[in-house]
Amino acid sequence: MTFINFKFLHVAFMFMGVALAVGPALLVYLIARSGDAPTVRRVFALAERIFQISTVCYGLGIAAGFAAAVLVTLDLTAPWLVTAYVLVALLGADGTLFDRWTKDVAHGLSGGDTRMDRLRSDRRPAYLLGAMVVLIVAIIFVMVTKPSFL
Repeated sequence: MTFINFKFLHVAFMFMGVALAVGPALLVYLIARSGDAPTVRRVFALAERIFQISTVCYGLGIAAGFAAAVLVTLDLTAPWLVTAYVLVALLGADGTLFDRWTKDVAHGLSGGDTRMDRLRSDRRPAYLLGAMVVLIVAIIFVMVTKPSFL
């Protein structure tokens, strides 16, 4: 495999990871706010598998990126790459917190209407989604521009 092949796999897997994380996360958040408990249960059960596939795509993308970097003897401690590592770690933490929220919702729906009222007013997932989008844009910026000011 060549550098271009690994670079393509890196970009492709990262795009798939983003697509399978952000879109479904936004949908489960909006569906949770609807207050329709049976729909929330069904959708959250389906979303769990999609989030797992997203995580695998992110992992494969990171592995392909590492392979591409090693193949061309890229400095793995370059400031822009270290910045990207930190941003990816923050994105992983954000995804973990969002996943914890979805599991809390799925397991806590037996609480009745009060639980659904609290679920509709919970701002935590909105903040986590916002952070997810900002981190993804920041990662793309750093990876594309390789800023020298870092």
